[in-house]
Amino acid sequence: MPIDPKFFNRFMIMVAAITAIIIIFSTLRHAQVNKQDFESEVYALDIQELRFERVLGTRTDSLQCGLAQQEELASQTIHAETCLGKPIILLFWATWSGMSQEMNQRVLEQLYSDTANAIQPANSSLSQNSSLSQTSSTQNSDIIVIAAAVRDDASSVIRYSHSISAPFIYVDGTELFHQLKATGVPAQIFISREGTVTDLQIGRDAEALQQKIKKLAEAP
Repeated sequence: MPIDPKFFNRFMIMVAAITAIIIIFSTLRHAQVNKQDFESEVYALDIQELRFERVLGTRTDSLQCGLAQQEELASQTIHAETCLGKPIILLFWATWSGMSQEMNQRVLEQLYSDTANAIQPANSSLSQNSSLSQTSSTQNSDIIVIAAAVRDDASSVIRYSHSISAPFIYVDGTELFHQLKATGVPAQIFISREGTVTDLQIGRDAEALQQKIKKLAEAP
């Protein structure tokens, strides 16, 4: 049945509105399913099977996963099970993601600072203050941070590692990122001293991140 021309524009507006609603609903539903898949994969992680390829040449102040404390290490493979006994934060991040770098800084401030004692980029005047550097370790500093770079090149990761004062262990996280069906960066996975995944965070929520780090650090 032909549409009366005087109602045609109104009809097309209705069709466009219904189409937009369907697209929005489908997109949100798809995102929700992806998030659920990611969570399922993360909570099924077996830390004893996790292996990482370390990014060689990064500025690392402390390699706590069974590796010597020296910058030029020949060993490139890190076995996550050697970290058992200490809580772990596994960061999925990328140098091309500004939000990732922001959340990395949040992790730094929570782990290695009191109130004003935030770790600053290595070339800042604040980081050169000796009294500040000597007191940068706090009650959360035994947490191991594995910074798993996603779809990033080694040279960018190395440059980033030298721009901040952070005892992160830099590894290539692209393969695990896809294996876990991760929805994007930044994302943080929290692992207990016993090697069990206890929590997960996706996106930019500094307050939630602070609470989850505090909970991880205080767990027996």
